[in-house]
Amino acid sequence: MDSARDAHGTLRETLFDALRSRAEPLLVGEGFGIPAASLWTGARTWVNRFRAAGLRPGERVVLALPRSPAFIMAMVAAWWEGLTVCPVPEAQADRAEDLLGAFDASALIALREGRHVLGPTAAGGASESRFCVRARGAPTEGVALIMTTSGTSGNPTRVALSFSNLLHQLESHTRALGLTRSDRVLSVLPWHHAFGLLVELWPALLSGASVFTEGSEGRAPESVVRAAEAHEVTWISLVPLQAQSLAETPGGRALLDRVGGVVGGAPISASLASILRGTRLRVGYGQTEASPGITLGAPGVFVAGSLGKPLGCETRVEAGELLVRGKNVCAGVWRDGALRRLDPNRWLETGDLVEETAGGLVFVGRVDQRFKLSNGKMIDAPSLERAIERVVPGCEAVVSPAADTGFRVALVGGGGPLDEGVERAVRSALGPVCRYLVGIDRLMDGSPLRTRKGEIDRGVLIKAGACGDPISTIAA
Repeated sequence: MDSARDAHGTLRETLFDALRSRAEPLLVGEGFGIPAASLWTGARTWVNRFRAAGLRPGERVVLALPRSPAFIMAMVAAWWEGLTVCPVPEAQADRAEDLLGAFDASALIALREGRHVLGPTAAGGASESRFCVRARGAPTEGVALIMTTSGTSGNPTRVALSFSNLLHQLESHTRALGLTRSDRVLSVLPWHHAFGLLVELWPALLSGASVFTEGSEGRAPESVVRAAEAHEVTWISLVPLQAQSLAETPGGRALLDRVGGVVGGAPISASLASILRGTRLRVGYGQTEASPGITLGAPGVFVAGSLGKPLGCETRVEAGELLVRGKNVCAGVWRDGALRRLDPNRWLETGDLVEETAGGLVFVGRVDQRFKLSNGKMIDAPSLERAIERVVPGCEAVVSPAADTGFRVALVGGGGPLDEGVERAVRSALGPVCRYLVGIDRLMDGSPLRTRKGEIDRGVLIKAGACGDPISTIAA
């Protein structure tokens, strides 16, 4: 517990030095432009409100605010007081009682009013509206954040990040990213996710860089280009789908060519790697369970599946799976209304299959993408997909189980017909397991096949194959 107190004290000093009495960083969005000193002053109103309510270290508060000064002020104040912040999308605020129950939280911070809801003023400080603390649950002392994973690889998990985890993440990434007070950061990522909060927002603020919010959260590439030009931004962080959309938007390619930033949150495709190669952008990889940073690439170094090199942690590869150990590995998980603390010295099993290369780690696939046929034969889909992509350039291959004792191969993107030459190349790449191949499909790339983060939605293909549907009809 002493180390937890030390980390909390160091974080308080870091926030104090970064914000108090400073003109920078500057937070700018629609209807607001707030210097660091005002963020600090607003945070003090939240501190006073938390103290008046009798909130104690380790009590949980759910934060369901838009990306705004109030979001930062409330978070700073909560961390200052040793509270555990549980960020969720603003849209969930109308489910106040469900949220409070799910996190066994003392309060909800949101724009909507309610018995246990504390809201901000127009300037972002804590309002004086009537407020009642919910019945207090067991404290999670030393825990700075409980963050909900995106759940793209399974059911969402609520991950507990300690003040030590948080401090290590911010120190390692703020130093490695090299942001300065002259940088102008365009924020398009959601702040309730670890990538947007701990790789984009807080490293920028702690570096003194100005942060400009963009209203569509990156969903409208034309809006991103306009905002970037209007604010003369020098830095932007993106998921691959956002980067790909920008590359296909007038002015977007020029933006990608001139700014720094991190591209992560999903695998880098071969086509996107060719676009980003040689830019100031860099790949980043991690998981919420790792606070979230695990690796970071050098600017402009991109190949298909790029992950970069380990940053601030140890890594090893066992049976193809990446394992991680270090101060960034989460303190525990929040499950069934209670904190389950985990061994801080454990190896975190990421579930990601990787290859080690001279240029860093390369993503191959997920452990759970391996599957057995009904005859007991194990199909290592990620390895087969990599082999296919080597002989059929420009496409993404997906190997998925079919309705019988076989599997199908889908070739996504890349163009060109499914001719005899392509079929021969695929069959050759499959090697001995080719006898279980049921069929090959060439698919157009597009939204029906992609998640919001830009990953291939394997569920679409698996469902079609399992039902015996003609996969070739799935197209943009």
